[in-house]
Amino acid sequence: MEFFPKIILVLICLLFACEGNDKSKICKYKPPVAIFSGIDSFEDHSFDLKGQSSVEYISIPKMNMDIQLYQSGCDDIQQEFRFLLHEAYPLNTPPDVCAMHIAGIFYMLSQEAPQQLGLLQQWAETLKANSKSFNYNEKIVFFDSDISAQIDKIHQPESAVLSIVFYN
Repeated sequence: MEFFPKIILVLICLLFACEGNDKSKICKYKPPVAIFSGIDSFEDHSFDLKGQSSVEYISIPKMNMDIQLYQSGCDDIQQEFRFLLHEAYPLNTPPDVCAMHIAGIFYMLSQEAPQQLGLLQQWAETLKANSKSFNYNEKIVFFDSDISAQIDKIHQPESAVLSIVFYN
């Protein structure tokens, strides 16, 4: 009689152990890649990849900012750009103005390396077209798209962090 409860317990443990180590899952998307590497005007580049997640960091002295890019996802992709501005940023900035500022940053980045970052110019145009739809910390779906985004800003004493997260 005691044999069956033990065998059932062992089978349940094996089932959960196998389920947690399922490496055969095939992701729809490949692991993230660095997008800012090899651009002369960017400094202190680093890229850390762990499975389907990465974090990339650059400093852009001439734009007075640092950027962190977090990318993750297997079947759904999420990209979060964090722009650390080394200057004061108005506390009462409306979300549409913040979205336009982020669009301007994307445009400037696309001009630094058009071959490598040209797609950011399209993001800039999309942000401008959708700027009036943004509220802080609320997802919006872009017009005629299945991509959504969310913006935020964080104030620090002499700097600010503007962020945008893209979801698909």
